[in-house]
Amino acid sequence: MEHLIQKYESIISSKEEISDIIQEKKKKYLDDIILQIKQLVKKRLKLKNKYYLLIKKVNITYLKDINLIIAKELFDTNFFFNIKSEYKLFNGLNIYIKFYDDIIYENKIKKRFNKKINEGIKKNKTKIYLYDNIAYKNYLRVLCYQRNYNIIFKEKDYKFDIMRLKYEDGLGEFYKYGLFINFEEDK
Repeated sequence: MEHLIQKYESIISSKEEISDIIQEKKKKYLDDIILQIKQLVKKRLKLKNKYYLLIKKVNITYLKDINLIIAKELFDTNFFFNIKSEYKLFNGLNIYIKFYDDIIYENKIKKRFNKKINEGIKKNKTKIYLYDNIAYKNYLRVLCYQRNYNIIFKEKDYKFDIMRLKYEDGLGEFYKYGLFINFEEDK
């Protein structure tokens, strides 16, 4: 009986050790991502207007943590950027970042905004979608659009919102994200 108790205790302690090793690996993996982000931000002036690989072969089990790290490290900055996720068959999920020239990007966004608003006004719409076809895996991308629009139009007091849109095709249902502005008066 005592032999079984010792065996059970050794199994429990080895499970705890394995758990500690997994937590250590996760911390190292996430710390490496933070370092990569900080290095890219330092080089961002040289890296404008082109997507650069931020994280290669993302460990999907850490995706929520990675999204939080990216948001924490980048969303409080004052420069424009966008992030996209791309899945490739043999490479898995990769995350890319693109930094923009502030003046060129701001003018491009204002032009797009005015075009979409004018189209919406002609159709008497109160909810105008600026983007409505962003893949579900690209949630960070729609957050970047929202952040960038809020920075550009902060003096106008516009509120840009994100909506999860449901689509159906012959194979079933799937979701995408959209960024919209709502001109409906509060009731």
